[in-house]
Amino acid sequence: SEHYGIDWMYLVGIKKNVICSFRKERAICMYLIHELSGLEYEEIAEIMGKDDCKQVVKEIYQIEEEIKKNLS
Repeated sequence: SEHYGIDWMYLVGIKKNVICSFRKERAICMYLIHELSGLEYEEIAEIMGKDDCKQVVKEIYQIEEEIKKNLS
């Protein structure tokens, strides 16, 4: 968040009224948490203020697919 100048509270869902503006950034954040920390999807969902991990799994998968597409 510091690198891109985005307040971390927007990424973890504390300021829920502006979450839609940072959808891609939140997905990247979830992907990085997953890759760098090894936390389970449920733990990431809790950190990101989500009720369950289904959306976390979906968004991480989408980022992984985008990475693969950009590397080929």
